[in-house]
Amino acid sequence: MTKIISISHIDINNQAEVQLQLENFAQKYANATIEYSCEICTDGTVYTLRGNETSVDPTIIGITKLVGAIGIHNHPPNPNGTAYDSFSKSDLLFCCKYKQGKQYVVSLDRRNAFEFTKFYTEDEIYFAYRNALKTLRNLHFRATTEISNEQEEILKILNNELKGFEFYENF
Repeated sequence: MTKIISISHIDINNQAEVQLQLENFAQKYANATIEYSCEICTDGTVYTLRGNETSVDPTIIGITKLVGAIGIHNHPPNPNGTAYDSFSKSDLLFCCKYKQGKQYVVSLDRRNAFEFTKFYTEDEIYFAYRNALKTLRNLHFRATTEISNEQEEILKILNNELKGFEFYENF
């Protein structure tokens, strides 16, 4: 169950304050064994949330607060000590459903971000993600190589093929 662990306010128009929130979150939670989230809302309210080992649910702050919100969450490291993969299909669909702003994820030294610069329906994103997965599997099949970071590789394909989707490998 997700819980709100802190609420604060920043000047949302001050990019230095926004970046400081993101950096502080990344440093504090990149190694955490459960999922945390920070939602920076358009009114400057900053919610920090604690989830469980597999998820964190930002809807606890209210659906209207999520519209346009900048979000960052962590993915707990894998049991073998490596960074967990990037954004999941669920992460993209959640952002699309609630019309969120730029999203960030951290896991150990992995720092990825994405944003939609165009409106997409959940169905459009679902099918785009599914097609990117097919493309990825075909590429690796033809090259006889293993897929190591499936989600991140899918995001790179979407970045090239889906207008209005921007993926940032490092932030």
